Amino acid sequence: MNGPERLIVVTHRQAGSTGDRALVDLAAFCGVNSELLDLDLVSVDLVLETMEGQSRPSAAFAASTFVHLTADNRERFKRFIQRTRGASLLLHSIHPDVARSTGWLADLLGAEVSLNRVPDDRLIDCCFARKRPEWTGPLTGATVGRLNPRHDAMLQISRGASLPFPLITPGMAKVGGEVIFAQIRLGDGSVYVCSAQPPDDVYDVEGMAAWLTPERSTRLLPLLLFVRGIFNAGCWRQPRPRGAFIWPDARLVQRPDNIELREVAEQGHRLEQHICLAVPPAEFARFDPVAVRIARQYPGNLSIVPYGNNGGEGDLAGGSEAASAVAQASARMNEFARRCKLPWGRVMVAPGGIWAPPALEALRAHGYRALIGAPAPRASGAPWKFYEGLDPAAFDLPGATPAGRGDGILPLPRAATPVLAMRSDGGAEQALIDAFVGRPVIVQLKPEWFDPKAGPGALALMEQLGALDQKIRWTDLETLAQSLYWVRRTEPRGGGGPVAEVRMFAEEVVVEGIDLTTDRVEALPPVSPLDAFCRVPLDAAQEGRWIESPAGALQFQVLDEQRLKIALRRPPAPSEDVALDGGGWEVTRKVADWFRRLRPARAGAR
Repeated sequence: MNGPERLIVVTHRQAGSTGDRALVDLAAFCGVNSELLDLDLVSVDLVLETMEGQSRPSAAFAASTFVHLTADNRERFKRFIQRTRGASLLLHSIHPDVARSTGWLADLLGAEVSLNRVPDDRLIDCCFARKRPEWTGPLTGATVGRLNPRHDAMLQISRGASLPFPLITPGMAKVGGEVIFAQIRLGDGSVYVCSAQPPDDVYDVEGMAAWLTPERSTRLLPLLLFVRGIFNAGCWRQPRPRGAFIWPDARLVQRPDNIELREVAEQGHRLEQHICLAVPPAEFARFDPVAVRIARQYPGNLSIVPYGNNGGEGDLAGGSEAASAVAQASARMNEFARRCKLPWGRVMVAPGGIWAPPALEALRAHGYRALIGAPAPRASGAPWKFYEGLDPAAFDLPGATPAGRGDGILPLPRAATPVLAMRSDGGAEQALIDAFVGRPVIVQLKPEWFDPKAGPGALALMEQLGALDQKIRWTDLETLAQSLYWVRRTEPRGGGGPVAEVRMFAEEVVVEGIDLTTDRVEALPPVSPLDAFCRVPLDAAQEGRWIESPAGALQFQVLDEQRLKIALRRPPAPSEDVALDGGGWEVTRKVADWFRRLRPARAGAR
């Protein structure tokens, strides 16, 4: 492995240390072990001994904690970094309100250091370096977030033995100018300096996801960048960000919403992007042959998925009604495919984002891979989990109420259909943050972008996402749903070499970059509740067999040298004979019997 064993976070309450708890939580989110050492309780000697016991040791201090050390102890840390190969020291929250003097930092780095406040009257962007793509990932070369005068500052480091390697700079910075987050080589090790102040607790208001928005990202992204960069393959990550554009409530006609469908397809083809037309299944018999030909001509850029059943916000919001709607929507889409000779993707887009838990069980039974909808709300009083709002998908949330409704509490089934969020705002910056933390990039396409009267900047979002240094892989939604996994490589204490761990967020995933002939692989399918995962070693001799686990039976298949499909056992979909038209449509007895278990039996029923 090419990273340290764990992150040592040093805190000191008397010194007013801030952000230490946030750093521990970020490490947990990344799958990295950490240890919080409080200088109120332990000595500097113990901190150094703990670091010396590791290969490539890594420690983090808030500026207020490091300044509180005596000059002799700061010198001890400096010598340790200089003589320890691969050692790293993070100093964060270097802000004028915390570190009023920079003499301590100048002594540590052997350089001239100045600390500048962010002007109140200017909006200053944050620019991510191009020369460290293994650290910055999808953020490489991008501008994401703006500095906040209350929490951020700008460092200028010059005339040192080693000039800083900038990882995040202010948008107005010149070459050799100010930095927000940078690396400075110090002998055999490195010091990482960060002027941004993380929050005291990432869960104090809305959870970690609320801090990873363009408006607030400067407070967490530098720390996340540090953990991901230092621990490298030992962190959970999605090897290749995926994305899709969704056109909700679309019609397969030549001019849906008075927009030329061919122009949409050609734009997707030019930018190597994919647009999913979410079509109401009720429109299965209404399509334009010209539009069908366009869809056939651009299979890599256009695909069809169902938009509810009738296209109304209540389609998936009821109890048994939602289950019946899924059955009819599937039958209608099958008929649509038969007439048009076009495939459709088994990912449901919930009209208005509204859905109820019974819809998830029905979607799963009918072979759907995911639901695009609003996140399920937390049960009242439930604590925030470190991953909440940041997982590629949200599912299996006990006690959730139907999104957008308050008509009772219905438990979600174990390993239910994943629920993915679609971004209707936030722009390219939010999309890049999503990609960086391992979420799929799902963006709502708005027809007005293609209006001839819209002007040259209307397609800016698609253009920006198509011009990234590290490309997002744009796919249809069904393929995207199979990429709901993270991978990390660990070194077990028992030896035997590194293990590639695959954390699954869906019942079937296609994992890239793993070779069973050379890699030891462990699948981590979800067990209810979501924060519990079991480990299932995958032995090449077991390919094609069902392997029993607490999460259910697991099966894997080697697709080629670099791709591995892993699936949990799914119950067969019920046989169905569903009416395609009419508001009073019926479901056959077999389907009705199957759905009946989703709601309590009525008194007196046999």
